[in-house]
Amino acid sequence: MSKKAICRILVDLLMTVALLFLMTYHMLGDAFHEWVGAGMLVLFLLHHILNFKWSRAIFRGKYTAYRVLQTALVLLILLTMLGSLVSGILLSRHVFTFLGIDGGRSFARTVHLVCAYWNLILLSFHLGLHWNSMMAMAKRASGKPSATRTWVLRILALQKGLLLPCSISAAIS
Repeated sequence: MSKKAICRILVDLLMTVALLFLMTYHMLGDAFHEWVGAGMLVLFLLHHILNFKWSRAIFRGKYTAYRVLQTALVLLILLTMLGSLVSGILLSRHVFTFLGIDGGRSFARTVHLVCAYWNLILLSFHLGLHWNSMMAMAKRASGKPSATRTWVLRILALQKGLLLPCSISAAIS
């Protein structure tokens, strides 16, 4: 696997972990949430730099239904991520205070929450569209298949799938 591919995987993994930490706002507090959000901004920019080849080819080639879906999804994610990032900067009380932005917090909070929830949904679909390629990379990296490992991972995925709706409803209330 090339160094660029490893870097892409690492950035994507860090973005996933950052997103999970960002969802624990009430447990970890304002300052931590803001710093992880600032880190997510850096990772988001790095993700797009590393995947610039995809962006450059957006107007080339034939558009199949799958490609239309994928492109629309990426554009919606871009919109919601930008909404989260801009509203997060407007709401900042720790990381971006040097900007001296004051006012508009109520609207920014609403935008931030709406974008955050839509990000979770859209990023789940984005991950799902890339699931087969991720599994193929994991299979190449792990070598010989193991039935035990397969079942352990299936059980963990099922457990996480059952816990995620609980964490969403807890975050809403």
